[in-house]
Amino acid sequence: MIDPLWVLSSTKPLLKAGIVAIDHTAVAEIAKTISPEKVAQTAKPRFFFEGWTWEEQVAMALIFNAVNFSFWPSRGETRWTVRGPEGKILDGSTAASFCLENAVRQGRIDPFFFSDFCRMDKEDLAQIFQGEGDSEIPLLAERLTCLDELGRGVPIQREGSVEALLAVTGSSATGLVRYLTSRVPNFNDIVGKSPREVSFYKRAQLAASMIHRILVENRRGGFADIGILTAFADYRVPQILRELGILVYDHELAETIDGERDLPPESMGEVCIRAATVWGVEYLRQELEERFGSPITAAQVDFYLWLKARELKDSMRPHHRTRTIAY
Repeated sequence: MIDPLWVLSSTKPLLKAGIVAIDHTAVAEIAKTISPEKVAQTAKPRFFFEGWTWEEQVAMALIFNAVNFSFWPSRGETRWTVRGPEGKILDGSTAASFCLENAVRQGRIDPFFFSDFCRMDKEDLAQIFQGEGDSEIPLLAERLTCLDELGRGVPIQREGSVEALLAVTGSSATGLVRYLTSRVPNFNDIVGKSPREVSFYKRAQLAASMIHRILVENRRGGFADIGILTAFADYRVPQILRELGILVYDHELAETIDGERDLPPESMGEVCIRAATVWGVEYLRQELEERFGSPITAAQVDFYLWLKARELKDSMRPHHRTRTIAY
């Protein structure tokens, strides 16, 4: 098992905790319903307007993933939404993408000068993420801190910086994730302390996956080691895995989630959900690879599941409610 980021290895022991189980029969049955075409793509940033260069797209993928977390409303609060093109109401990560893209068009953000984030204040960011009506994006102060850390840790300061960054990271997914997690504290998504440290790196891995697709679509080669990425353990993917019968929660955890009660970050239940998400996707990936007779990456499976979760979000049981910058 090739696992340079130590995500698979560090999460596997948590499958024995008895809190979240993986139903391997369900994995096999669900795999039968998935065609190669359904898992042909990986995630990429959503762009509403045309004309972005490949370097601008890469820069925007980094900016987006610095703030790509925790969009759901707390109990009693209005869901954060924004009005997008043609008056369409957007929410979640799609709304965040639109707000950032719009901020560039308005001159509030320069994708080639990350250091500008170090001079941004809370009011500036509130204007960028201005919601419809009285809706507000959660964790605004935390998002400001994340952008400040991105500005300090990643030297995108001019055109050509993106190509230099890719060269420094060895033009590899492994190198980029390690670079981001070592230089930008909010990307260092780990739980616990060595030697029992558990690695997830959700947003750093997703950034690498998105950048890979940008590079491929712009004929820049992509990352040869894209297959080392694991699932991007968030709240949507475990929700759909549970709905498909692949993840099975113990009684106490199921009651907490179905009752829409908060699950504290880094609690045993929350960490076990994320670990089982990584492995639920990995086992499904292995099953699909065997059925198709060709390589399939976890990033492809994750994107398929995420899209399905978005499609069915109003008909599924609740997702777990953990307020965190990790996802």
